[in-house]
Amino acid sequence: MTKNILKLEWIPGRFAVIQLPANAPIPMWVLDVDGLTNITRTQKELSIVCQEQYVPEGIEADKDWIALCFSEPVSFKEIGLVAKLTSTLAEAGVSLFAISTYENDILLTKSSDSIATRQALGQVCDISKL
Repeated sequence: MTKNILKLEWIPGRFAVIQLPANAPIPMWVLDVDGLTNITRTQKELSIVCQEQYVPEGIEADKDWIALCFSEPVSFKEIGLVAKLTSTLAEAGVSLFAISTYENDILLTKSSDSIATRQALGQVCDISKL
């Protein structure tokens, strides 16, 4: 991927963001979900992102997030890509939740902001797959 042509694509599904206490065990239900799943533990919380259809009733979750990522793996040598996208979304008034993996960066925005997300990101990258 070159810095000049950032290509983004949607990740299928609607996602939920869940916060549990830092000392909570990783729920067994999250180990069997398909698709994008992120489990992060810090000293202050256990955070889970997964498709909202897998979240059991009774679990408090912030739902209705959509996700997008770069169409190709991103090298650690590529500097400022996420900053470019997040600042563009911030200027458009779109809040986000960001996740990084070894070879990609994932941005989640509320589905209600999908039009604003496309319009904003269309100014700085190829959104033909969005």
